[in-house]
Amino acid sequence: IPKSALAYSARATNEALGGPGNWVCCLPTHHIAGFQTVARPTLTGHRLFDAGRGTPQEIAACARNLPAAERTYLSLVPTQLTRLLESPAATAARSFAAILVGGAGTPSETLKKGTSLGLNLVTTYGMTETCGGCAYNGAPIGDTHITTGSHGRITITGSVVAHGYLGSEPFAGTFTTNDSGTLHNGIVQITGRLDRAITTGGLTVLPEPIEAELERVAAVGSVVIGIPDTHWGERLVAVTLHPLQSPKKQLKPLLEAVPQEFLTVADLGIEALPLLESGKPNRTLIAELVSKRDQTNH
Repeated sequence: IPKSALAYSARATNEALGGPGNWVCCLPTHHIAGFQTVARPTLTGHRLFDAGRGTPQEIAACARNLPAAERTYLSLVPTQLTRLLESPAATAARSFAAILVGGAGTPSETLKKGTSLGLNLVTTYGMTETCGGCAYNGAPIGDTHITTGSHGRITITGSVVAHGYLGSEPFAGTFTTNDSGTLHNGIVQITGRLDRAITTGGLTVLPEPIEAELERVAAVGSVVIGIPDTHWGERLVAVTLHPLQSPKKQLKPLLEAVPQEFLTVADLGIEALPLLESGKPNRTLIAELVSKRDQTNH
């Protein structure tokens, strides 16, 4: 990533958020989101504050010591935000001029809860190849231009796009992602990852819309995966935190494809949905646990 792209991203972020300011670092700096919390204040001459691993207590302690007359921004992954909102420390986060939330999809109920507490939450979409977030609340920042193609595949063009991968052809200002989405009045909504597409019974489906409907109709966190199956090609399996009553009946009118099997984390011998360091579900590990359960039962 050239410094010019990072600098442009910082300026575009400042413009989108209402002006430059200090930043709080509580994300791993070897990931782009964490790195940017260090780069942005460095490039604009502002201050960097450390909030450790971003626990509610660490965030609250940081918020209480912020300079009152200066704008300060915080960046979190959805898991950190959820834990913050479940803590009495949540109201202290009102001190931040804005709280960016990205790295994974954030449930709408979580966003509503944060907003109701007076937090200025800004959802972000982006990746390392775009210097981090390049669309805030769905709106592209700076000169970023987003288009969709076959199967909704998202392409991003603009000054935030990185130079390219070592040893490969340069991006030349345009990066074609593996994300699927829709555009409405210039606002992008992410619908899933095309490289996570599951082919079941002749249909190609994305897990994220199913997970979103489970969150909406049953208020439960879930991960939907595809498991090799001689009959279906891939069997859709939904793993949820808690048992559901008649999930197929609830989902059938809403979705083209409904999971053939519903399991809970307890069925897999774990207590919670395993996450990656970024806060995203560890789909590989979940699939391994389901496959291991299948082998044990057969």
